Amino acid sequence: MKNKLLTALIMISSLMTVNSFAANRMVMAEEAIESGALQIKMSNDLTGVISGKRCDDCELVLVKITPNTKLEINGKPTALKRAKSCAGKPGLVLYKIKSQEISLISCNR
Repeated sequence: MKNKLLTALIMISSLMTVNSFAANRMVMAEEAIESGALQIKMSNDLTGVISGKRCDDCELVLVKITPNTKLEINGKPTALKRAKSCAGKPGLVLYKIKSQEISLISCNR
């Protein structure tokens, strides 16, 4: 009985160690900008930039719109060519930290 209990405790302990090791290796891949008025500059080739802050005290960042950027207006997927219509509207921008490329623009009109 003692051997089974000891074996169970060792297994639980090793699982907890593996879980904590995996949790320590988690890395943020995306960041967000939330704005009351999105500042968008975009050309006809579906590239451009959005400027904004991640927080009130954070520095201004410029993130890149690419043809791979997804657009949602009022929660519905929409063609990226309509992104300029989100300028000045409240919205959320998700972007990849390393490349500064926008993965999603979401705005409400």
